[in-house]
Amino acid sequence: MGRYLPEGRRTGLEGAGSRRGRPDRAGDQGTQGHDRRSLRRERNPKKSKGLVGELRGDRILTLQGQLLEDGIRTSIRIICSVLGYNRSNVYYAPKAKPKKAIPPDPQLVEAIRDVIERFPEYGTRRITVVLRRERKMIINRKKVHRIVKEQGWQRWKRPYGNRPRAKGMKSVTPQINSRWAIDMTHVFTQKDGWCNLVALIDCHDRYLVGWRFSKSGKAGLSSGALEDALIREKIVPGQHGLVIRSDNGLVFGSKRFHETITKYKLTQEYITPYTPEQNGMIERFFRSFKEECAWQRSFLGNAPGSGPSWTSTMLITGLLTGWIITTRSDRIRLLDMLPRPKSGTY
Repeated sequence: MGRYLPEGRRTGLEGAGSRRGRPDRAGDQGTQGHDRRSLRRERNPKKSKGLVGELRGDRILTLQGQLLEDGIRTSIRIICSVLGYNRSNVYYAPKAKPKKAIPPDPQLVEAIRDVIERFPEYGTRRITVVLRRERKMIINRKKVHRIVKEQGWQRWKRPYGNRPRAKGMKSVTPQINSRWAIDMTHVFTQKDGWCNLVALIDCHDRYLVGWRFSKSGKAGLSSGALEDALIREKIVPGQHGLVIRSDNGLVFGSKRFHETITKYKLTQEYITPYTPEQNGMIERFFRSFKEECAWQRSFLGNAPGSGPSWTSTMLITGLLTGWIITTRSDRIRLLDMLPRPKSGTY
């Protein structure tokens, strides 16, 4: 007694070399040269143009309505089971073609370009605000973002963790005004509380090129001290190749400090985190200033003979000016009298 085989497998076994009813590869040339894509389309009942393809949702619903008029109340599931179709054929609909994008208004594109040229740091939100306030435009932020993306005007955010670092623990500074070190420290006064001191030192001869002292520790304090030192030393933008070394403090990575660096075409480098030895010259200056000057005074704000108008900021600024060597020529004469260590300690 032979094994029972379904109709499809039985017909497939009749052809030599065929498997599961598939046409033989060695068949006639017409079957061999048939397009595979058209074969898939014909095998797919949803995409074929036969009866199944034509019987879509509207035809089935029409048939259901006609049966209801004849007094036969039935469901789509029963109709599809009687006709031998899957219910997914009823609900299938070809995907609609994507609509062509409407080209943007050229005047709007020019307005966005004008805002980007004036404010290159602005994002889509701030560009939208400028267009609404200055040009009185009623525009959505998403439309601005789409135009910026289509025109290729996107500006990626600055990557984190890729700051230019100091090359090593020891570095050589061959001449003056080739590398400055900057840092901020705190000094306590009895009247004004904690105050902030920002100082810059030349790493070649350890000359203090600039400083600022204030009760506020905002970014303007560090950028102002840097700009005062550049003006005092007559640094020409793009000619000295000056390098500014700092730690990873927030004020030295602020937008205002970077604007000063870019304005004078300087190079900024950061020390390795948790390695203050790479910025040792300015750290040693702060230690000497606190031990020999700041910690020996209370800065009450009423120096003898100064009157009540003197503040702690004025007192410590005047004391700092008198404590350090104010001119580079005096610093050079002093260094000539002392034994010079090897250059490049820090």
